[in-house]
Amino acid sequence: NANILKEFPELKSKKVKEILDNSIAIHIRRKDKLSGINKKIYGNISKEEIKRIVQSIYKKNKYKYLLLIGDDFQFIEELQKELLTKFNALCSSSVNKHSSIMHDFYYLMNCKGLILSNSSFGLWAGYLSDSKNIFYPNPLFPEPIHHSIKSLCKDDIILKKWKTYDTIYDR
Repeated sequence: NANILKEFPELKSKKVKEILDNSIAIHIRRKDKLSGINKKIYGNISKEEIKRIVQSIYKKNKYKYLLLIGDDFQFIEELQKELLTKFNALCSSSVNKHSSIMHDFYYLMNCKGLILSNSSFGLWAGYLSDSKNIFYPNPLFPEPIHHSIKSLCKDDIILKKWKTYDTIYDR
């Protein structure tokens, strides 16, 4: 946190702090995850499934904002428009006009709540977060489990205090 704040002092603003203190963020990774073998390993979650996941978690907790973080900016902006009225949805550029992967990582680490995907970027944000409301997908990876991750044990990468949310991966 300190190193990110040193490099990006704009993240210290009252506006950023107010948003993060009152947000649940969802990490949506799509770009390289949807190509070739990566889709078989990590799966894909449809826009409708993301909406269902958000609704199932958001209603159980008190958040003022839903912060959408991801690498497919067009997809995120479309999703934001669809979710805006129901969840007060924001994206990175709504929080701060300067947008970068470091900003996104900082937002994920410092939100009141966090909905993870099965990506290492999101997992690391979860590991470094002080949030007591971190959710991860169940199943963690789509069935059938790809041979490259068959020996991966969920207990080795998921913290015990994290909660699950059910998800359905596209085929």
